Amino acid sequence: MPLFRYRAVDAKGEAVTGTMDEASARRVTAILEEKGLQVSSVEIAASQRAYTFKHRLSWADIEFLNAQLIALTRSGLPISPALDVLGRELRSGKLKRVVEDLRSALDSGSSLHEALERHRGAVPPVYIAAIRAGEETGNLPAILDLCAGFSARMVGIRSRLTEALTYPIVVFVLMGFLLVYLLNNTIPQFASVFLDFGAKLPAFTQFWIAVSEVVRNNFGVLAAVICASIVLFTLACRTRQGRYAVDWLKLKTWGLGHGFNAASMARFCRSMGVLLTGKVPVDTALELASATCGNSVLEEAALDARDSVIKGTRLALAFEVTGHFSRLFCWLIEVSETRGDTHAAMLELADNYDETFARYSRGMITMIAPAILFLMAVVVVSVILGMYLPIFSLADAISGS
Repeated sequence: MPLFRYRAVDAKGEAVTGTMDEASARRVTAILEEKGLQVSSVEIAASQRAYTFKHRLSWADIEFLNAQLIALTRSGLPISPALDVLGRELRSGKLKRVVEDLRSALDSGSSLHEALERHRGAVPPVYIAAIRAGEETGNLPAILDLCAGFSARMVGIRSRLTEALTYPIVVFVLMGFLLVYLLNNTIPQFASVFLDFGAKLPAFTQFWIAVSEVVRNNFGVLAAVICASIVLFTLACRTRQGRYAVDWLKLKTWGLGHGFNAASMARFCRSMGVLLTGKVPVDTALELASATCGNSVLEEAALDARDSVIKGTRLALAFEVTGHFSRLFCWLIEVSETRGDTHAAMLELADNYDETFARYSRGMITMIAPAILFLMAVVVVSVILGMYLPIFSLADAISGS
C-alpha cells in the first residue's frame, strides 16, 4: 500500500503530523476523523509518487483539462477510456504525460483526486483540493463548473498582466538599442567633425560626447555589468528574502501597487471561494490559496492568518491582525461569517478585485504608452540637439573668419 503523509489538528487545537500506510487518501482521512482529529491535508509521500514535474502546467492547460472533465461527467461516460483517447490526441508534452498517467491511475482503482496527487508538482494544489472536495461530497460536476470559471479567470488575469507589461518592456528595450546605436555610431561621427574645426562646443554637446566616449571605450564592461545585474537579480528573486523584497516593492510602487494588489487578491479570493465551496477546512483553504497569490507578502500574510485560525481566531480577525488586508475586506469577511456564506463572499470579492485590476491595467496601458513614447522622443531629440547646436557656432566661426 502507498505511504501517505497527513496533517491534522487535535481537539486542543495543536497540529498533528505523521505518515500512514493505507489503500487511499480517503481511507487515511476516515481513520483520522474516527480518532477525533480534524484533517488538514493528506497526500502521497514524495517517495511514493510515480511522477514529479519541475514545471507546472499552465492555467490554459488546466482550463482545457477541466473542460474535458466537465464534458465527461455530464455525459456519464467512463473517465478512464475518454482520457486514453484524449491522451492520444494531445501534442503538448507535459499535459499529454499527465493525462496518460491519470488514465493509468484511474484504471488501477484510484479516485480522480488521488490520481491528480501523483502530479502535485504539475497541477496546482488548489485544483487538486477542489476535486477532492467534489468527490468526497458527491458534488464533482458542480465543483468542476466552479473550477472552470476559476481557471478562466486565472488565465484572464495572467493575459492582462502580460498585456500590461509587454508594451513598456518592448519599448524600453528598443529605446535602449536606439540610444546605444546613437552613442556608438552617430555621435562619434559628429564629434570628429567638431574637433577638426577646433570650435568651442556647448556644454550639452560635450556631455553627450563624453557619454559616447565612456560607452565606446567600456562597452564590454558595461554589457558585462548589465548582464551580471540581471543574473544576480534573477537569482535573488529565487530566494525567499529577495522575492519578498521585490513583491513588497511592487505593492508600494506609486501608481502601480494598487493594481498588483488587486491582481493578487483576485487570485487569492477566488481560490478561497472555490475551496470553501467544496467544504475544504478554512486553515487548509488558506494554505492552498496563499500559494496562488503570486505575491510573497500576501502569501506570508495568508499563512499568518492560517496560524491564527488554527489557534481559534475568527477568519476576519485573523486577516485584520496581519495588517496586509484592507479594513473593507476584513469587514466584509466578518459580515459573511455572521451570515454563514464566506465562500460566496470570497467569490464576490474576487470578481470585484478582478474588475479593479482590469480597470487599472487598461488605465496603465493608456497612460504608460504615451509616457514612454514621450520619454523616447525626449532622449532622441536631446541627442539630436546636442549634435546640431555646435553647427550654429561653427557657422559663426566660419563667417567671422
